[in-house]
Amino acid sequence: MTETAGSRAAVLARVSSGGQATGDRQSLPMQRRMMEQYAEREALTIVEVFEIPGESAFTPELSQRPQFLAAIEAAERGAFDVLLVYDLSRFARDQRVLHECLHRLRRANVRLVGVHNGIDYTSDEGRDWAGLEGMMAERASREQGRRIRHAKDQRFERGLPVGDTPFGYRRIATDLPPEVVPEEAEAIRWAFGEYANGLGFQAIASEWNRRGLRPRSKRGLQTFGVSSVQSIIESRFYVGCLTHLGRERPGAHEPILSEADWQAAQSRTRRQSHRPQVYDVLLTGLAECATCGGPVWSKAFGERRTDGARRVYYWEPARVRGRACPAAGLSWRTSAVDAEVASAIESMGCDDEWLVEAAEVAEKAGPTTSHHERERLQQKRERLGLAMAEGMLSPERARIEIARVDREVAQLPMDGPAVLAAGRRFASIWEAWPGADVRARTALLRILFERVRLDVAGKRVEVVPAPDFAGMIRHRASYVETKCRGTPGRNRTCAFGSGGRHSIR
Repeated sequence: MTETAGSRAAVLARVSSGGQATGDRQSLPMQRRMMEQYAEREALTIVEVFEIPGESAFTPELSQRPQFLAAIEAAERGAFDVLLVYDLSRFARDQRVLHECLHRLRRANVRLVGVHNGIDYTSDEGRDWAGLEGMMAERASREQGRRIRHAKDQRFERGLPVGDTPFGYRRIATDLPPEVVPEEAEAIRWAFGEYANGLGFQAIASEWNRRGLRPRSKRGLQTFGVSSVQSIIESRFYVGCLTHLGRERPGAHEPILSEADWQAAQSRTRRQSHRPQVYDVLLTGLAECATCGGPVWSKAFGERRTDGARRVYYWEPARVRGRACPAAGLSWRTSAVDAEVASAIESMGCDDEWLVEAAEVAEKAGPTTSHHERERLQQKRERLGLAMAEGMLSPERARIEIARVDREVAQLPMDGPAVLAAGRRFASIWEAWPGADVRARTALLRILFERVRLDVAGKRVEVVPAPDFAGMIRHRASYVETKCRGTPGRNRTCAFGSGGRHSIR
């Protein structure tokens, strides 16, 4: 079909893996070339290009395809009028994702055109074609997955590695075992020997980085960290063994280490193995870095006190994890952070006066649109559970659909009744808080907050409330800000988002 001359177009090119990105068959350059030629013939102006070098189209959850989702959201913002793809298999292979995205594009008045056949899949006729092609693509993906699993099993039985080639080796041909890289092999022998004699993972990583060695990283990491070195020290590949799905067998590749050298390193690990030190800190498993989003650890530093204990800090471990972060290595005393969070919780107590006002707001609001939508989604969730129980829906598909409903519920605006209900739930958490120990308080925080972000450089805490409590916490903070300013025991609540060292996001 011929598009309106001068229409703005976006190009979406996708391959499932980085290895396909530069090949000849449906590679990214080939797809782009075909779509650019189509745009020139149809007098379309290309204003955006989305190249996705390693994202499966068979993924059943749109949220697991961030690059693809960015193209759909750009269409909804009105960034272009036509979205060009090489063919429908480059767009989506899961039926539910396909039809959801077609619906979103139609609602945004954006056409989806496959350049290999010129079909507009957002038209009435094109949607029929999309259904047929989508079913064929989904079936092809399932068949391809079966073939890949079979091929991996076959490689394992032939003594060939399954997956990426480890550090220390290079792949010379698909059907041949990898060959040893001499410089890397020498570094591995040195590392195993030094580790057996007491050198740590971080010291080994630092030395390898100083030598200019680079890890085999799917995430694009350019330096070694503690985790990458540890995985190498623990790998049986270097003594000539392969592992696959819990099984081990001799490989066809040349070993770098003797069994005795490998066992010497493992014996040190066994000697040092003990239960890791667990510190009773409030944000265990909750804290993440506000700068890079990575996990923040708790760690003891400094000399031991007279009682044998040491000061404990929240610590940004990016450097030892092999990733970059401006806050790497910085720390903040856990006692100070925990006091900030505890102060905020304690000052948020749901007094009777606030609950009365929330009830009045709820009564005036009545059953809002979001309230009815929330009820509809809850009923849908119950029907999905019933369908699974009766065997009408597979457990896997039911879990996917229920998770989707839960996300839709979380995105609904909080109305009066929802704020009141959340307030009553929070009141029970607040009442339990004073008598709870640190681990119990951590469990309560997991209910209340989705995550807690620490700015260890600026010494700030940012909390992201769980969807069920987001409206209630903001309503409560606004109430204290306007009604309770200067009231003893209440005005500290204003620190949540208004000038304190902790804020709501």
